[in-house]
Amino acid sequence: MTDRWHSYIVNNLEAANERIAAAYDAWQYLGPVLDRIHARYQPGARILELGCGAGLHAAVLSAWGYEVTAVDNDQRIVDLAAETAQALGSGFEATLADATQLPEEWTGKFDLVFSLGLMEHFDRDVTVQLLREQARVSRNVMVVVPSRYTRYVGITDERIYSIHGWRSIFRDAGLTIDESLVFAEPPTKIARVARLALPLAVYKTLQRELTYGMSICLFGKS
Repeated sequence: MTDRWHSYIVNNLEAANERIAAAYDAWQYLGPVLDRIHARYQPGARILELGCGAGLHAAVLSAWGYEVTAVDNDQRIVDLAAETAQALGSGFEATLADATQLPEEWTGKFDLVFSLGLMEHFDRDVTVQLLREQARVSRNVMVVVPSRYTRYVGITDERIYSIHGWRSIFRDAGLTIDESLVFAEPPTKIARVARLALPLAVYKTLQRELTYGMSICLFGKS
């Protein structure tokens, strides 16, 4: 799987032409999530990103003043993230690590550990173990995963759950749900009409509880 993801990341960077444009695109899509991190944590907080890809999200968070460690289990991808840090003058650290067995010395080290588009690639029992491992290095765990409305669902190996399914997985890992949300409205007429016709709070509640969005985000505490 690592060869496929390395190629995917490289191709995305080429399509964006430069890393600044790619980082901006990443921020645009994940704005609701990154803004919540910004609201929850003061600059200087220690943040760990698992499955860091090209380091675009790490670069945004580093620019906001966080101490970010970005990891992947493929050295080629780590090298791409390090190149992003250098190209953008970013201070985040890119390093090789395995999410299934993070370094012992990282126990309790981070204020937040998060992953974007990683956890859906594992069976449920493995996902529970991964969350427990993340809770070892930080009391605060954030996960972003696709829903069934994401455009690439069914093309690769995603395990797709509703937001209720993900809440159950978090509970089985011993995590308390602090916040959950569904974002990135599907490009459908139903979504547009509902957003215009309903009060915003009602629309957001229905969007979340029906998992009617392209991505799911959960914050959990151990």
